Order: sequence, then C-alpha cells, then structure tokens
Amino acid sequence: MKNEGVVISVLEDRIAALERRVFGDEINSKIQQNRQVIEEIVQINSQILRAVSSRDGVLNLMKKVEELLEYLDLEESSQLLGGEAKANAILAADPIIRQVYGIVKGINLDQVNETINSEALRSLPTLEGEVAKLKLVQFEQQHQYEDFNNKVRAVEEAVSILASAVSAANR
Repeated sequence: MKNEGVVISVLEDRIAALERRVFGDEINSKIQQNRQVIEEIVQINSQILRAVSSRDGVLNLMKKVEELLEYLDLEESSQLLGGEAKANAILAADPIIRQVYGIVKGINLDQVNETINSEALRSLPTLEGEVAKLKLVQFEQQHQYEDFNNKVRAVEEAVSILASAVSAANR
C-alpha cells in the first residue's frame, strides 16, 4: 500500500512537470489552458487572414470552403452522435488538435507573408511568358535540325550513289 501511494505521487509529480513543460508555468488549470489555446488560435487565424487578404485565389478558396460548410447540416450530425459520443470524439481528437496547434504555432507568419509577396511569385506570369518563348524557339530549332538532318541524309545518299558509280566504273 505504501509503495502504491509513493508510486502514484511520483507519477503525479511527473505529470505535473510534463504539463509545466508543455503548457508553461503560468498555466495552472485546464480552463486557463483552453483559454490560452483558443486565444492563440484566434490570433493565428487573424494573422493568416491578414497575410492572405491580398491574394484573390486564396480568398476565392475560403469563400468556397464557407459555402461547403453551409451545406453541412448540424441537426443531422447531432442526431448521428449522442452527447457522450460527441464528448468522446472530442477527447479522442484532443492530442491531434494539440499537435496541430503546436505545428501552427511554430509557423512564422511574417516569413509566410514575405514568401507570398516575394519577387519570384510576383514575376511568375512574366517568367511563364519567357518559358513559352523558349519553348517556341526550341520547337523552331528542332524543326530546323530535322530539316538539316534530312538534307545531310540526302547528301550522304548522293555521295553513296556517286561512290558506287565510281567504283563500278573503275572495275
């Protein structure tokens, strides 16, 4: 019995140390943990929205996602899962949500914004035009090469015929 109590207290201390390591020292309760996670998610969401607000393609995609969400019927989903099943599903997804939260938190949105607004992406249409021109030049050169190759074959055939005729005449 005494050993079990010691083992349990050691395990609780280890769990508390892990929670402090994962969530920080300032968080003392699950409610504060959840609030901090929600605040961070809201902050990250607002930063993402600011970063992509100037991109039409992203905005169109977000509008389509919103339209798809409208098609989801909340009443049907609530009938499929009871209250306890919903709670279990949320609890089962908790580690994945925390993992995704950690990954998203590690993303430097300033760097993403710089990448989105980089000169390379801005000049992409110009570069596509240049590639199209290069493809056209390559096609023309290939056609010229084939014509030249056909002329060389014709000359080779003529030389071969002349060589055959000269060797036949010398016999």
